[in-house]
Amino acid sequence: MESGVGWIPSYLEAADWQFIHSQTRREHPEYDLLPSEYFRRQICGCFWFECEGARNALAQLPDNLLWETDFPHPTCQHPGLEGGAAQRPADCAERAFAGVAPETVERVLFGTAARLCGVR
Repeated sequence: MESGVGWIPSYLEAADWQFIHSQTRREHPEYDLLPSEYFRRQICGCFWFECEGARNALAQLPDNLLWETDFPHPTCQHPGLEGGAAQRPADCAERAFAGVAPETVERVLFGTAARLCGVR
């Protein structure tokens, strides 16, 4: 997992297209799933600063995304130095989740992490 999810839907579309059109199953019949299906089954991504790019990913992969603050990295969400560009995590989350269904927000904020860690 690493920060940033906006790229994932287009990458999965390309990976599936390449998998199908290069006839990968002919050489590897043991591959039962498309790359996007393997991703949905076993990979997650996280984000904290994206808004526009994350909306498409949120719509397509709500069970595979997690919210992060990336603290304490230099580019994370924190009050920052006086006059700095950093924003409060709650402000970033409000902007990123504007218009997103409440059940998706619940999954991304804590439901998926709870599932992955076996707590609930």
